[in-house]
Amino acid sequence: MNNKPKSKSNLWFLFVVIVLAAMLVTFVVIGAVMALLFALDVIPAQQQFAPLPLMMLIIVSIVIGTGISLIVGRSILQPIGRLSDALDTVAKGDFSIRLDEKTKVREISRMYENFNAMTRELSGIETLRSDFIANVSHEFKTPLTAIEGYAALLRNRELTEKQRKDYLDKIAGNARKLSELTGNILWLSKLENQSVIPNKKYYRLDEQIRKTVLSLENEWSVKHLDFDIALPKTDFFGNEGLLYHVWFNLIGNAIKFSHENQTVKISMEEADGEVVVVIADSGCGMEEEAQRHIFEKFYQADKSHAKEGNGLGLTLVKRIVDLCNGHIAVESQLKKGSVFIVRLPTK
Repeated sequence: MNNKPKSKSNLWFLFVVIVLAAMLVTFVVIGAVMALLFALDVIPAQQQFAPLPLMMLIIVSIVIGTGISLIVGRSILQPIGRLSDALDTVAKGDFSIRLDEKTKVREISRMYENFNAMTRELSGIETLRSDFIANVSHEFKTPLTAIEGYAALLRNRELTEKQRKDYLDKIAGNARKLSELTGNILWLSKLENQSVIPNKKYYRLDEQIRKTVLSLENEWSVKHLDFDIALPKTDFFGNEGLLYHVWFNLIGNAIKFSHENQTVKISMEEADGEVVVVIADSGCGMEEEAQRHIFEKFYQADKSHAKEGNGLGLTLVKRIVDLCNGHIAVESQLKKGSVFIVRLPTK
């Protein structure tokens, strides 16, 4: 507790000592010059000053100079002291502190502005970190608890073969969720630290999207969904593996949120130096609030978690599209469906 006032007084004392030392050096130099002038008779002996009044003048000047330096030093060093205290607070993990940016000294005001910008950024990062940990914990805990529960039920020797198979399927399903979650977290971590897309090549983008639809046949055939596909032949230069994740997630979501016997529309066109892919469903749709947060980590519009997912798929999609210097947007109406529009530059 006593360290802060001591550090402030040390800085203040140092400032006063520096000013005082500068004054003393100045007087010593002036005195030496005067003595030399007297010795060389440059100044006649009758014009020499008595030493006592001269010493009194020096002492009074030092006292006045010290007083002025104390007053001026206080006003100059107080803002630095406030900044030092604020930095101590930040070092202890409190990012809510802010400094008043309205000061008379422009440089101090600039420092305060930069400090406030830093604490706002740190506060945002801390919030994201806390949310990330909470969400990861929740997403891991749910399937682990389910696996533990079904494993305990399997110890019952009186279970029928059908019950045993059902529990084993649920354990396998939850293990698959954990595997998918871990894979997505690793993917996202890798992509967030990546700024350049490697292994680009020319390939048929339309064929890739068709193959993605076929790979999801088990999901859409159960719901008896139809597809309205308009994909002209399109050669695209990019990373085929990365973009597969984009189409797999977007088409997978369209299937997941569509009702039985509905139609999923997929179209593509090339114009003005970009490829535009549109994936539309006529399922449950989203509210405006959900649309604003849909690409955030672990965000799920379905708060009941009735639909399978971990809230990372669209975050991955957004990151991949950003890496491609593209743009993704969503248009949706509740109970009428959603439309995802992906724009990728061809140059």
